[in-house]
Amino acid sequence: MKIWNAVFLAAFAFQCKVLASSTDATDGLVKEDPLPCNGFPEERDIPANYFFYIGAHVNRLDSPTGFNHQTTDQSTSSSNNPSITQDRTVTEMLDDGVRLLEISLCKGANGKTFLCSAIDQETDLHNREPFRDFTDQLFEFIQTRPKQIIVTHISSNASPEKQVSIKDIESAIDEVCKVHTERTEGTDLFKEGECPFIYAQKDAKRIWPTLGELVNYDPEMAQWEGDGVDVGVKGMLIFTHSEELIEPQGYTSSYFSEVFWKSSYVPGQEPQDIKDRLHYMCKKTGGISLKAYPDTSSTDYVSANEKLYEPRLLEELISAPDGCNFNNAPMHTYFNSIIVDFYQKHLPYLKELQARMVAINFSKWDNVAKPFTPSKLLPEQKQEPVHHERDEL
Repeated sequence: MKIWNAVFLAAFAFQCKVLASSTDATDGLVKEDPLPCNGFPEERDIPANYFFYIGAHVNRLDSPTGFNHQTTDQSTSSSNNPSITQDRTVTEMLDDGVRLLEISLCKGANGKTFLCSAIDQETDLHNREPFRDFTDQLFEFIQTRPKQIIVTHISSNASPEKQVSIKDIESAIDEVCKVHTERTEGTDLFKEGECPFIYAQKDAKRIWPTLGELVNYDPEMAQWEGDGVDVGVKGMLIFTHSEELIEPQGYTSSYFSEVFWKSSYVPGQEPQDIKDRLHYMCKKTGGISLKAYPDTSSTDYVSANEKLYEPRLLEELISAPDGCNFNNAPMHTYFNSIIVDFYQKHLPYLKELQARMVAINFSKWDNVAKPFTPSKLLPEQKQEPVHHERDEL
């Protein structure tokens, strides 16, 4: 009997050890839900256009699930192909904290819409990421990681035969929204053009709702729950588009908001071009999107990308007297996004920059000056004194 007890105890101990090892191995794979309001619950009262979004310039994605992010050989890496500007899937980008996706769309021979680049105009799009699949990942994310706001800015640099219209885009969005609405408890019956997961700000002069208002986050108010589980819409999507997208005659857009930033982008840009443009833009009020990536037509794209996507240069573009000169800009001049290629190379810096900018923008919204301080991840540099110019309207 004692022998069998010893055998039983040994087997039990071994089983516990296996279970513990299994748990330890999977713990590292489980991602915690991001904090509400894009990770800034304490700043929930900031208008959505004053928030600072980490953005990814997504030239194209390959079907079905994006790029093989495990590739490490630089000779085969996506960074050597100027038509590829990210090597993460959409869901991975969002899990990393990206909340603004800048994409370009083309229409394939089958009439469907795909993510593409200017280089794709003469190629077959069958292996590109369908816009429908891209959108599905957005909807899935905001329902599984509650209280998040994701902005998607859409452009099209395609030739006329591959150009997409706003109607094409919204039809694809409706297809995806219908599926997610029907499987989400607490939502009304789906109607075309009335997707409950999308917020559209049609009037650019209207004050934007706050982060908390968009995702119904107020810790002091009891939330509606069904059977003890949160139900209904848990996050919000915002779509904007560039001017070249076609709106068919007589068609009225349902889902697109007015662009809420001025772009620093200059075709064929070099660092000095961005600096010169920011020097001009920062003298006027409004939100600014810092687009720190090279033109894909660059003859030396990889080198150009490395020069632009470097924290020290980004700090200089924002703070230098011959750049934005941010600390001497008008009170209501602010950065509300930075959009880059291969964001993960400097993700800790981008998150630190976001924290600094959110604090500054929250103060600016409250008419209180707060200086842009140097990054703690870089060696200290001399700062210019703070002096706010009069707002120019």
